[in-house]
Amino acid sequence: MDQTYRIFTDGSAIGNPGPGGWGVVVIQGKERWEMSGAHPWTTISEMELVAALQALRSVEGRARIELHSDSEYLIYGMRAFVSRWQRQGWRNRRGTQLQHRELWTELIELNTSLPIRWKWIKSHNGHRYQSRAEELAYRAAGLSGCNRRSRHNADDEFRSIRRRNTDGIDCGSKLAV
Repeated sequence: MDQTYRIFTDGSAIGNPGPGGWGVVVIQGKERWEMSGAHPWTTISEMELVAALQALRSVEGRARIELHSDSEYLIYGMRAFVSRWQRQGWRNRRGTQLQHRELWTELIELNTSLPIRWKWIKSHNGHRYQSRAEELAYRAAGLSGCNRRSRHNADDEFRSIRRRNTDGIDCGSKLAV
C-alpha cells in the first residue's frame, strides 16, 4: 500500500477579514477523504494555515506527505521564512509582529516530526483536488452551523465519501469523480 499522503488545502474568507473557512482533500493510496471547517471572523491567511494544520493532524504514522497549497504565505513560509522569523523574535523583515505565531509554531513542530514536502500549486488552474479544496473552503466560509447540511446538493457527478469536520457537524460531503 502506498504510504504517501497527497494533501490539497485551501482557505477562504468572505470580506477578508470576515467569515472564513478551510478545506482539505487527502489522498492516500486509493482512499480519499475531505475535511472542512469554519470560523465566524478570520482572514484568508489564517484559514490557509488552519487547513494545513488540520490536514497534518489527520495523518497517521510517519508516512511521507506532499502538502499542496496555492498559498505562497504557507508554502514559502514553511520552506524558507520560519527559521528567520524565529531568529527575529517572530517579526517579519519590516519589524512587525508576525500574526498567527501559535499556528506557525505547531506547523514547525509537525514539520519536524513528519516528512513533509511543501508544494506550491497555482490557484484556479483547474487541478481537480485543489479546486475541490477551494470549493470546500468557500462553502464553509459562506455557511454556518447546520445550514451546511442543506446546502450540499446531490449531483450525479458526485459520490459520498468519508468527511470530517472540526466543529462536529456532518456536512453530507460529496466528492467529484
